[in-house]
Amino acid sequence: PDEQGLTFTPGLPAQYYINTGTNGNFNAGQLHSERIDNSINFVGGLWDGALPSDNPNGNSNFAVRWNGLIEAPVTGIVTFLGFHDDGARLYINDEEVFNNWSNQPASNYNSSGIFEMIEGQWYSINLEFYENGGGDQIRLDWSYDGLPPLTIPAEYFFHQESSYHEVFIDI
Repeated sequence: PDEQGLTFTPGLPAQYYINTGTNGNFNAGQLHSERIDNSINFVGGLWDGALPSDNPNGNSNFAVRWNGLIEAPVTGIVTFLGFHDDGARLYINDEEVFNNWSNQPASNYNSSGIFEMIEGQWYSINLEFYENGGGDQIRLDWSYDGLPPLTIPAEYFFHQESSYHEVFIDI
């Protein structure tokens, strides 16, 4: 627990919406499932049961929203890199890091941005992603201190413990 008596646990709460149309409109879609994801590394169209189809690239017109905390790995500038098909946008402490909300194939890397951090400090993180059609994947990487990009390890993501539990909504 922190000094206010709050308890934090690993992972990022995720909300998976289906039927969000061709542009990832969360308001137009329906909430399909909620769960805690350990990291953002969904490459090859595999979503571990969070979406209706478990087949690679078997889902279209969906969107995902991750909200939680991220721990800074170093003091200084950290570059965040998104590999995604289709759109994605990332905010840290409510500051836009990247916003590439458009239909596109995944490339190495579709989106990037920087954020100055202090090692060991926690920051709020909000990542949104949508898939229109075709390949459906997202991975969130970072780079700092001249190191090559690395998928952000699970031990850097947290959320406030509450009565949160995994929910699957049958539509």
